[in-house]
Amino acid sequence: MLVRGWRRGAALVVITMAGAGLLDALLKQAFARVRPAAFFNYPLPVSHSFPSGHAFFAASFFGGLAVLISGRVRSKALRAGIWVVAIGITLVIGLSRVYLGVHYPSDVLAGYAAATVWVAAVAFGDRVASHRRRRRVA
Repeated sequence: MLVRGWRRGAALVVITMAGAGLLDALLKQAFARVRPAAFFNYPLPVSHSFPSGHAFFAASFFGGLAVLISGRVRSKALRAGIWVVAIGITLVIGLSRVYLGVHYPSDVLAGYAAATVWVAAVAFGDRVASHRRRRRVA
């Protein structure tokens, strides 16, 4: 994004991921849910289980990129493809956390839900800021 001169997009990715990190830490401390017993002798992470950080970060990153990129694409088919890929990668990451036994399914769903709200809030804030900039210029 920086190479292509899209500083606003790069800044939005940084804001989205930094906010996701802060929200994930706050939610994990607030709920303090113990992790399930891991499968396959997989080592358990030391953090709390709820919400799934992997699901939260995947949905924030890929969802945020899909919002940014699909807004610049004219083709409806390409836009749909971007969203299918973003959602597919996010689902696989979340399912892997349940498969490994390091999260309950509700942890993953909560990560997805929190990320959806966070990405929507960042996108809404960006749209409001863009609208205000356009009104000042006009």
